[in-house]
Amino acid sequence: MIVRLLLLILFASGNLWCIEPQRTWTNLNGVKMEATLIRFKKDKIEIKRGDGKTFTLAPTMFSEEDQKYITEARERTDS
Repeated sequence: MIVRLLLLILFASGNLWCIEPQRTWTNLNGVKMEATLIRFKKDKIEIKRGDGKTFTLAPTMFSEEDQKYITEARERTDS
């Protein structure tokens, strides 16, 4: 019963958690950062660096390749 309640709260929160490997992200200015995609938060993503610092950013801040990766990751979590 408690597990069902926790799952309900998780899904009702609107946050989609995902398990993705650490990768190199590149912003539109060419600046690179090693981080892991943690979750989707409405129209943004949350990524986490190796030092534990997290960032919530719009996918449009990233390179075209990274935006494609984000779209594919979202599709994997939706299925």
